[in-house]
Amino acid sequence: MIRLLILSIVVVFAVIVVAQQQKQTQGPTSAPAPTLPVKEDKPKIEKFLGVIEKIDELARTIDVKGKVKKEEKVVTFPTDDKIRITRAGKEMSLAELKKGMSVSVEYKKEGDRVVTVAVKVSAPKAGPTKEQPNT
Repeated sequence: MIRLLILSIVVVFAVIVVAQQQKQTQGPTSAPAPTLPVKEDKPKIEKFLGVIEKIDELARTIDVKGKVKKEEKVVTFPTDDKIRITRAGKEMSLAELKKGMSVSVEYKKEGDRVVTVAVKVSAPKAGPTKEQPNT
C-alpha cells in the first residue's frame, strides 16, 4: 500500500513538472502589455544672430560676433559640405562669405560640441538715400 501511495505521489509530481515546463515554453497565454515607444531626445535647434568676424576656409569654421544675454561674444561655428549656406533662398559656398555679413546660424549642441545646421545670410540693409533736389 505504501508503495502504491509513493508511486502515485511521484506520478502526480512528474505531471505537475511537465505541465509547468510546457507552460513556460509556450509563453504567457495573454497578450503582452503594450510598451510605449522610447522618446529619443532630439537636440533642440538654436539660432545665433550676428556679424561674420572671420572665415577660416582651411579649418572650415566661421567666427560670428553677436550678443549672448546682452553681452558681445564671438562664437566659432564648424562647417562641412552638408551645411546649407543661403542668401535670399539661393545656395552659397563658404568661399562666398565675407567679413561683416549679417548671418543667422542655426546650430544644435551634441554634448560639448556645437554642430552647425545652416547659415542664412541677411540681405544688406539699404543705406540712406540722397534725394535729388527738384529743379
